[in-house]
Amino acid sequence: MNETNVFPEYYLIPLNAFKDIVLDDVDQWVYAFKNNEVLDEFSAPGIGALKKKLDYLGMDEKERRRFDRHVDYARSDWGMIEHAREEGREEGHEKGHEKGLKKGRAEGRAEGRAEGHREGVARGRELGWEEAEVALLVRLLEYKFGPLPTEVKERIEKAGPEKVALWERRMLSAGTLNAVFDDS
Repeated sequence: MNETNVFPEYYLIPLNAFKDIVLDDVDQWVYAFKNNEVLDEFSAPGIGALKKKLDYLGMDEKERRRFDRHVDYARSDWGMIEHAREEGREEGHEKGHEKGLKKGRAEGRAEGRAEGHREGVARGRELGWEEAEVALLVRLLEYKFGPLPTEVKERIEKAGPEKVALWERRMLSAGTLNAVFDDS
């Protein structure tokens, strides 16, 4: 029968004897436990998670509730964003695929069915992804800021994929619709 040690060894570190001299990762952890604080220059593995936990525990009850509500709201928003993104991609993929097939058929007759089909499907996928991203951005902006003016929708539809991706990133932290499109 295989024996295992069910009584692990424990080491007690007298924190009050620690002189707050930080030379290595272990010293960073001891300092943090002794002083209930993680200094900004600390870089020991895992110390960032302790800093977040200490910051959270340092909040009063009202701040903690407000923070928890914010985290719950952010998680909910991310879930909706991911769902909307998936719907937008599917919708754009279908539209792009249809367009690509139509274009591929027309070109395929002129250049040969095999080559035209490959080009049409590839272009359809590309157009589908681009249209999906445009549809996603419009949907997310409307979700966050309400109905969009026609000129904003037209601007989004005319933009290239890089610009649409930039606006998507800005939308996550923008407080106003203008902040999403501000290029200054």
